[in-house]
Amino acid sequence: MAQQLLQESFSTLTVTPHDPDEARRLQDLINCLDSEIDQANVVLRELLKRRSNLLAEASYIPCDRDKILREMRNYESELANKQTEIANTEAELARLDESAQICFHHQSNPADSPSEYASLYYPPHPHSHEVERCQLALDQLMQDHNRIQQQLDHSRKQLSPILRLPSELLQHIFTLCLPSQKFVPLYQQSAPLLLTSVNRLFRERALATPHLWASLSIHRNSSGTGFYPHPNLIQLFIRRSVSVPLSWSLEDAKPSLTVVDTNRPPMPVSQIVELYVPHAERWKHVRIDYGSGWVPNTGLDCLPANSKFPLLETLSIKRGYWLDNREISILSRMLTSSRLHGVSWYSQKPFSINHLVPVREALNIISRCEKLEEVEMNILLPSKIDEESPIEVLRHDTLQAFKVEAAGDPNILFGLITFPNLKRLEITLTQGPRLPPMSLPLLRQFLDRSSCALEKFSMEEAQLNSDDLLNFLMYLSPSLLDLSFQHERSNAGYINDSILRMLTHPDIHGPNYVEDPSIRGSFDGLLCPKLRYLRLWGVVGSTDGVLADMLESRWIGCRNCRPGQVLESAFVVLDDDMDQNRHQEDFRRMHELKARRPGLCFQRLVRVVMDERAT
Repeated sequence: MAQQLLQESFSTLTVTPHDPDEARRLQDLINCLDSEIDQANVVLRELLKRRSNLLAEASYIPCDRDKILREMRNYESELANKQTEIANTEAELARLDESAQICFHHQSNPADSPSEYASLYYPPHPHSHEVERCQLALDQLMQDHNRIQQQLDHSRKQLSPILRLPSELLQHIFTLCLPSQKFVPLYQQSAPLLLTSVNRLFRERALATPHLWASLSIHRNSSGTGFYPHPNLIQLFIRRSVSVPLSWSLEDAKPSLTVVDTNRPPMPVSQIVELYVPHAERWKHVRIDYGSGWVPNTGLDCLPANSKFPLLETLSIKRGYWLDNREISILSRMLTSSRLHGVSWYSQKPFSINHLVPVREALNIISRCEKLEEVEMNILLPSKIDEESPIEVLRHDTLQAFKVEAAGDPNILFGLITFPNLKRLEITLTQGPRLPPMSLPLLRQFLDRSSCALEKFSMEEAQLNSDDLLNFLMYLSPSLLDLSFQHERSNAGYINDSILRMLTHPDIHGPNYVEDPSIRGSFDGLLCPKLRYLRLWGVVGSTDGVLADMLESRWIGCRNCRPGQVLESAFVVLDDDMDQNRHQEDFRRMHELKARRPGLCFQRLVRVVMDERAT
């Protein structure tokens, strides 16, 4: 439109060779317009700055991504058209300015021949009026241009406000997105891989952040023939980590009774260890579990004789045996690392030991670590305490997590310890048939003596009395968040109807719910109301449907349920004892619950009982 106006104006414009006053007025008008344009641009920049700040504040409002992308494409197309129109209008104004200069030069030098201007023909028209009209058209185009640019910027910020952050700050945020574990597992739906699939900017920043790639958890893949991640991907992580300290965990799977692919021999653990050997000076946290099978080559023998480990802070290597003197020598050098050597018993906070430790030695270790917070031990317990050499009761005020695998009578252990700050207790029993069973009343005496409030309780491979367990859970009920029971050797069946009905919310119980005041006694309310995680493996011996009632009340919940009364995770393994119909209603309703709220995990366990008379 503006271009048409200019063409119409110039089609009737002429240079009057005998009117010097008109040329001067034209030049003065152009100079005045230039001054006004400069002032207007200053005001416009200030307004744009203020508007951008307001748009930035509003850019965090949730938006429709597809709609904004369509608007951005329209704005970009319209912006390109406006830029073309502005360029054409500015070119015409420049031509007008040139013609005015020629006119002024002709009037100032009358001796010059008019023939040099013969090619310029402009029909007569009021100069000032046409210049003003052209300038107004240009101003309108500039306003449209700025408006579209602001709308486009607003759409971009609304679509992704984080793109305005500096690169260093964005990289720091990326490192905070990593899982909290010391050894980061590799998943497509979590950092660091997730960050590389957002957009081009995120991918560039993520690849330029070495700390995102410096930690990795490695384990056997599902086929048992290789490792996940693949060795090529592990090498890529090491290259991207550049020179930052490395943390890596390597775990070999337990030997499986089923061979998936006999044509492909399994990849040795040493092949993964050798990938990290050239970078030994960068090792910071290392954990290697060679499993319980025969491992002829650990991969550690590839370490040079003069290898040093200046950054090594934690080291855990699990192997059933050490026969090679060279490997033992390498381990000795690793243990002389300055940072490892600088950790005293007094400053030790986590402590884990996998081999059997006599109870006296175990208690001695705990007593020496005055700042200990987490303990994982495999303790060998006697059948009774020698009266001639009694063991003193140990009190530790900072211990928060105690995970123990007890070989022997566990009741002896819990009569020797007091942990006032204990929050997480995990017990696994490996006792023989002649030893006394786990006594929950004695375990409660330990908790009473400690005056602690457990948040997590786990019991594996223990034969428990159902009535004692119910009383024990009533005692733990106010603070318990995580509850796990497991029995793999046989169906324990101590989680009965009474326990499950006490765990069932009375307001949303199912068809099999029966209120029994004699069971509840003086206990008022829901058993374990804050429970978030529940795991029952081979321990359910309830009537068909009672388990489903409990899961419906705790997995689905109700509108009146307070936060924490709905489970975040539930895993149930039911032992059918060769009877496929024993939990028929439970399985049917658990499938329905899973359809209503995904995440509920359950499966059927059928044990194969061998005939003792078989040869």
